Amino acid sequence: MLYRVEEAIDGFQTNDIHRASTSADLIAILGRSVTITLQGLRTFDREHFNEWYLPWQDEMRQDELFRFLGARRNYILKEGGHGNSF
Repeated sequence: MLYRVEEAIDGFQTNDIHRASTSADLIAILGRSVTITLQGLRTFDREHFNEWYLPWQDEMRQDELFRFLGARRNYILKEGGHGNSF
């Protein structure tokens, strides 16, 4: 998942507006997939995982960019949002 996000970031940093727009949407969608995948690791050692992850989770919840990406992801997946219509 992380590799896919990195590929989307590369696509975002292009002069092709259509590729950059699609890549921005992929960053929002796949970025959340990274956190879901990480949270799946919790089953191996819940206590230590939570000790490590919860501060990061709190930081992401407070970060304006992460909140925007979460809202963008929800718009794309739940309302069929596309392109620059957000």
